[in-house]
Amino acid sequence: MPKTNREQEGLPSQTASGLDPLLAGQLPSLDGLPHNRLALVASAATARLGHLFPRWIRRNIDADWGVNGPRTMLLVIVTKHGQLTMSQAARILDVTPRAITGLVDGLESEGFLRREPDANDKRVVHILPTKLAVEKANKLLPQHESRFAELFEVFDQDELRTFIGLISKLSTRIKTDINAGEQTEEKDH
Repeated sequence: MPKTNREQEGLPSQTASGLDPLLAGQLPSLDGLPHNRLALVASAATARLGHLFPRWIRRNIDADWGVNGPRTMLLVIVTKHGQLTMSQAARILDVTPRAITGLVDGLESEGFLRREPDANDKRVVHILPTKLAVEKANKLLPQHESRFAELFEVFDQDELRTFIGLISKLSTRIKTDINAGEQTEEKDH
């Protein structure tokens, strides 16, 4: 069968509905695509995941906690660790100190977290879960672990390890590019 113009240009062929398979939720044939075209498909797949996964989290996780995504993540992390400093929490969530202050303020006002100054260094503030947060975590975390396990059943264990490694590698690259861009912007100002 002769190749279409799109295929000759290295683009995936269109489906009968006129949409690229990726837009229709299907993986296009990746065989024979040059690296630059594969990178575009990878970008589209990553963007789609970046859009869908937060929606899944809101529906399946955040709704149980009664707080939004970043607050849920902070609450889970602090509850799991028992306590974190504000700067540790900001690094883990990859947010600014100002953003972590806002998240902690909200969770503190809702009775989930409390602040405690460090005994040796008054500049350091620890975040601790309240009894309410621990009770909620003990109730919800086993359910959430089960939901995540069900979600990732699409991968066998080796695929899941590979996925984690690849996502981590891409995240590190993106963070490096962002940091380099921010440093360039600071120099320009």
